[in-house]
Amino acid sequence: MRRIISSSALVLGLVFSGIAVAQIADLRFPDVQPGAYFASAVDRLSRKGIIKGYDDGRFAPYDYVTRGQVAVMIDRYDQSTIQKLRQQVEQMREQLGLGRCGDSTVQVGEE
Repeated sequence: MRRIISSSALVLGLVFSGIAVAQIADLRFPDVQPGAYFASAVDRLSRKGIIKGYDDGRFAPYDYVTRGQVAVMIDRYDQSTIQKLRQQVEQMREQLGLGRCGDSTVQVGEE
């Protein structure tokens, strides 16, 4: 019985340490420490393509951000959100059996 419990504990330990290693390996920037308060946000936003690092692979979390860079990040977020909404609208159209009513590609007076 004791051997089963210790084996189970070992397996669980390996599984959870593997998960932690996988999460650490998923971080895209070597200068973003896994325990940093912004690490998960940086990872999530970089996966969505909203933020990007420097060409050398760094994120440089403590560098200053220009207004131009902020504008680009907001635009990427906006485009990402719009794309998601378009997909949801298309899915709803399909589920409800709606045609292309209101589609902007059809102009008044066209045949």
